[in-house]
Amino acid sequence: MTLGKATARHALRSRQKEPPLAYTIAGIDVHKRMLAVVVSDLAADAEDAFERRPFGSTPTQLRRLADWLSERQVDEVVMESTAQYWRPVWAALERHWMPRARARAGAGWRGTSARSVVRGPPARESS
Repeated sequence: MTLGKATARHALRSRQKEPPLAYTIAGIDVHKRMLAVVVSDLAADAEDAFERRPFGSTPTQLRRLADWLSERQVDEVVMESTAQYWRPVWAALERHWMPRARARAGAGWRGTSARSVVRGPPARESS
């Protein structure tokens, strides 16, 4: 089934009436000792903006990465990795970073609450 020219024009016009959404996404290229991170602000009406920054793979650096992503109000993170180097990055982001959309809505992943997915640092045991 093909659309006629009038139907296609109507679909384009109705789509243009919807307000464009801004979206911020981060891409992480995971290496053994270094993370190459870029954050892209996909602006609704302007040109896309990119910010690049390297991070280390130590727990302190991973916490800084999570804080940096939160400061930039990142909605989504994607990673590329070889071997198993992505695992500590995933764990740190799950523990210390909450996507802006989930923070607003209070929703969790697949039936879990946001609190159970994004945990604070482990409690210290008193000696």
